[in-house]
Amino acid sequence: MFLDPLILFLANVWLFARNRRLFKIHRRSLGCWPRPALPRDYTERMLWRKVVDRNPLFVVAADKLAAKEYVGRLCPELSIPRTLWVGFDADDIPAELLCGDVWVKMSNACNFNLHVQEGNVDRAALKRLTKGWMTTGYGQALGEWNYAKARSRLFVEEGLRPESGILWDISIRVAAGRCLLGSLARDIKSPNRTVYFLDAKGEPTLGLGDTDHAVPLVPPEDLPYRDAYREAWQNAEIIGAAFDYVRVDFLWDGRRLFAGELTIFPASGLTASTNTSVKRVTLEAWDLLNTYFLTQPQPWPASVYAGALRRTLQRDAA
Repeated sequence: MFLDPLILFLANVWLFARNRRLFKIHRRSLGCWPRPALPRDYTERMLWRKVVDRNPLFVVAADKLAAKEYVGRLCPELSIPRTLWVGFDADDIPAELLCGDVWVKMSNACNFNLHVQEGNVDRAALKRLTKGWMTTGYGQALGEWNYAKARSRLFVEEGLRPESGILWDISIRVAAGRCLLGSLARDIKSPNRTVYFLDAKGEPTLGLGDTDHAVPLVPPEDLPYRDAYREAWQNAEIIGAAFDYVRVDFLWDGRRLFAGELTIFPASGLTASTNTSVKRVTLEAWDLLNTYFLTQPQPWPASVYAGALRRTLQRDAA
């Protein structure tokens, strides 16, 4: 329709007026003003998720405890780290739990966790730390609305003790059940972070931040990762089937694969791919016509915008 470009323009003006701070963060991080009313690239689509798409599954993904239940229903054979306690006050954590190898975590936040081994913890300090977690409002500053919608709880989770001393992260990027790219990583939260990007067969490939003609980083020859990676890929297809795009994370201790987290906004959606082939595959597979906003009825005036966006995407696909 000839009115669609005008509707999309007005939608972009309206989104900017309501989310000016997020637009400025995008420009400061990526060097350009976004136009999320008709999101063309990866980062614009991530911003569109923040300001438009309110998929209830994103809230499930933001809640680590709910995500465990979701993954457990879909993949009952997949190992999941045991939850040993759930509550709201760190003072209520049984002392005997903190005498083992455990993680104290917040359910609806990222990197809000504390590794406790053999009782080596100051209960008063733990109380102060977790109280700060519970009052922070994680994700709101960068528009990750799903964390605020998820229920805030503290929980204690069993620690995983890899025989090799290394706990590997395996992550698979999935669009509507189609796996696109995988990675194997160690020391993911440290300056010594090492990431190997892998294709469907577990062969080294170029990653999100590699230049087009870079040489893929190859995992150590003596690392028997292929079976675990194949298992992760197969489970990710099932877990990611209901999401238009999601990163499905796993943990591998060298013997067993464990479910990790479901990541809706990797790096807060502010990292642009510099690799042409990875960008092309991701954008071709990530079909916005599969999103919650465009598959569910919307109230007026959002329905007017949804119709214009849907018709434009359908014309582009044709």
